[in-house]
Amino acid sequence: MCADYAKATNEYNKNHGKGKDNPQCKSFNAYMVKRDGVAQGTYCSLFSKSVDAETGKYQPGQIGEHFWGIESSCVTELGSDSSD
Repeated sequence: MCADYAKATNEYNKNHGKGKDNPQCKSFNAYMVKRDGVAQGTYCSLFSKSVDAETGKYQPGQIGEHFWGIESSCVTELGSDSSD
């Protein structure tokens, strides 16, 4: 899901951007967000540079009345070709 999103974003940027305004996704993080232990969905973060696994270790914790957590986080580097 996130790899397809990253590839589609790269293709869009390639076709619609110019110069420095043409960022390409180099890596992404796919992760499941939980609120009070209940899954809220899978989310994707796209990065224009390579990031390491530490990026996926963020834990938000207590926010207001709810405890938020990240589970099943996976940082992946996208291939240099958007068809990877």
